[in-house]
Amino acid sequence: MMASSGRTGPNSRVVEKDVTGVVRRFIKARGFGFITLHNDASDDVFFPITAVADDDRPLLKQSGEKSLPVKFDLLIEQRGFAAERVRFIGKSANLDDDNARDTQSIESLSALLRKQGNLLSQSLNDKQPAVERSAALREAIKWYQSSLGAAKSSQDGASAAKNAATASWKLASLYRENLKLSTSDAKIVVKRYDEAMGYFTRALKDGHCKGAAWTKQLEELMQKCLKEKLELMSANESQMSKHYAIYLSRTVILNRRETARTSFQ
Repeated sequence: MMASSGRTGPNSRVVEKDVTGVVRRFIKARGFGFITLHNDASDDVFFPITAVADDDRPLLKQSGEKSLPVKFDLLIEQRGFAAERVRFIGKSANLDDDNARDTQSIESLSALLRKQGNLLSQSLNDKQPAVERSAALREAIKWYQSSLGAAKSSQDGASAAKNAATASWKLASLYRENLKLSTSDAKIVVKRYDEAMGYFTRALKDGHCKGAAWTKQLEELMQKCLKEKLELMSANESQMSKHYAIYLSRTVILNRRETARTSFQ
């Protein structure tokens, strides 16, 4: 369960406004509660009673453990996620009841965070100065990292990892084009390529739920990214094949570990 102090500050960022969720629990004695975006309690978002509109506070106190549909602004803070501007939008609801909620507006925390990274990535163009594109890509990667950390499903994890990999790859390519590529510069670029390949490997591990076409496209992107890295290192084709095989073997090992862990539980 991800929670926050609920106190907004200079390090708070708005992830999304007017998010739809359901109050699952409110602790009257402590003056705070939790909103869930899905039935999975790991997606719960903390809110203090001060985040609730004055007119709605009596309803909250009277409702007990009933599920109340709400809209709110989702924040990410140093300690995690929090809700601000909480407003009730209807009668008690059950997230299992498709008629009681707007399914199109309920997204996972991971998806909401990924959306912020996408907005930055999609805003880039070649006419922008390299320093601006670099800053935007680094910020997008932070959002994708947060999305990956919040992922509670393989689908969210795979999508966040793929987007992080693509942004890291673009950043590596941008560095490669604009640095003088001395020995120290080349190491910086190679590190960025390694980060991209690490995210690609994670995406491949979680991407079994995405289907064969998605996996094939991901593998093609991995090979292109790896090729750029090895070209920078003046590696030959046999070395490229060897390196790619290593990344694939890491994915197999990760999948085996995940299968063993799940079976043990």
